[in-house]
Amino acid sequence: ATRNDVELPRGRVFFTAPVWQAPELERGAEETKIAEAKLREVEADAEALLNTADKNPLKRLWALRKQVLALDEKRFATRRLARIRKFTAGADAAAVAGAFPGLAEGAALTVGGGGMV
Repeated sequence: ATRNDVELPRGRVFFTAPVWQAPELERGAEETKIAEAKLREVEADAEALLNTADKNPLKRLWALRKQVLALDEKRFATRRLARIRKFTAGADAAAVAGAFPGLAEGAALTVGGGGMV
């Protein structure tokens, strides 16, 4: 079969795509909000630490240590938010919701964009 500039050989074609039901989407939206709030909090803390200045060398060294820890927390919060977005449909513009064969009456799945295998 040929479509646009892609030609597929005869036979079966397999692909992967993430699939969610409503409870997972709701949980993902909640986790996204929590992770975004944590990231904003950590970014504000890191910014505040960057703006502190003290002439005492020991206090400056301690402040530097706090800055490094704050940046580590920021990186962790950023990675967590990225993972949550990756595994929830909210970040997937290709996701489509609908009833699929074999589902209970009134149930729906959301299928995200996937890659060919």
